[in-house]
Amino acid sequence: MSSRDRIVVADHAVLRWIERVAGVDIDALRQQIANEARSGIDLGARRIVQGGMVYALDPVGRRVVNCFTVKEMRDERWRPRRSPRDFREDQE
Repeated sequence: MSSRDRIVVADHAVLRWIERVAGVDIDALRQQIANEARSGIDLGARRIVQGGMVYALDPVGRRVVNCFTVKEMRDERWRPRRSPRDFREDQE
């Protein structure tokens, strides 16, 4: 397939399709994720494991920024990226 024939579908479009066509309640999913990550956020953690999922957190912004399975985390191909904050702490 040539690049001219390729169609890129944005993540936002996929999310809206899941919500509107598949009928998934995105707000309920958001709340479930927030509830599972709340204790980690409240403690200032960068990561918390709940129910077989690992939630990557931004405790300062009180946000869940990523999630993946414990199995994915244990996969030898998974490599965490250093955050800018981690880098700054190393320089002090």
